[in-house]
Amino acid sequence: MIPIVLHYFSNGGAFMAEMLDRMIKDATSGHMQDKKDSEDLTFLSKRLKTKGYEVLDSAPAYLHDNLAYNVMDASVSNLPLRVVLKGLVFLTSSTLKISSWICREVRTDVLFWNNMLESDLCQRQVVVYSTIDKLTDPKKVEEFIVERNERGIDVTVVKFDDTDHVLHMKDHPIEYQEGVVDYVLAGL
Repeated sequence: MIPIVLHYFSNGGAFMAEMLDRMIKDATSGHMQDKKDSEDLTFLSKRLKTKGYEVLDSAPAYLHDNLAYNVMDASVSNLPLRVVLKGLVFLTSSTLKISSWICREVRTDVLFWNNMLESDLCQRQVVVYSTIDKLTDPKKVEEFIVERNERGIDVTVVKFDDTDHVLHMKDHPIEYQEGVVDYVLAGL
C-alpha cells in the first residue's frame, strides 16, 4: 500500500488540509457529482487513514483577532501601509463577527478550529511548534494536541523553545530530521 504524508506549514497549509478533509467527506458520503474525482478522493482517504501521516509545522494557528496584526507586523515593513492594512482587517473582522451574530451562524474562526479538531484525514500526526511563536499560539496548539489525543489520534509532538514561526527545520535541522522525517519514515 502506498503511504502518503501531508506535510504543511502554518495556516496556509492547514486551510488546504481542511479543504481536502471536507472534499473527502463529500466524496465518501456520495455528495460529489464527478464520479472520477469522488473515486480519487476515496482512494486518497483510504491511504491517508491506513498508511498516512500528517505533519503540522506551526499549525494550526488559532485565528485570534491579533493574529492578523502579528502577521502584518512580521511581514509589512512600511508603517503607513501596515496601519491601513490593520484598519481594513479590523473592519473586515468586525463586520464578519456582527454578520455571524445577526445571522446566528458559527464564526469562521470557530468553524476552522472545530474542523481542524474533528478532522479524520490521518490517524497519525506529528505536531511541530515553538513556545515563542508569535503567529501560532502555543497554548492553543497544546490544547489541540490534547483534544486530538482524546479523539484517538496518535499525536507525536516536536516542541522547540527558541524558534520563530515555521523556522524549526532551518534552526534545528538535526532535531527536525530525527523528530519528524526519521520518525515518519520509520512508521511507513
